[in-house]
Amino acid sequence: MGEEEESIEQAAAVRRERLRALKAAQELLSAPEDQDKPDDANPTMEEE
Repeated sequence: MGEEEESIEQAAAVRRERLRALKAAQELLSAPEDQDKPDDANPTMEEE
């Protein structure tokens, strides 16, 4: 039974990670498009 419980826990962990990735992707899709500016358009970035 120990192996079966580990398998269930592993499957649950994989599912949680997939949900996190899905939520992150949804946040990126719903983010304002003005964040897609090139790096040189960002005044807070300093070049060395």
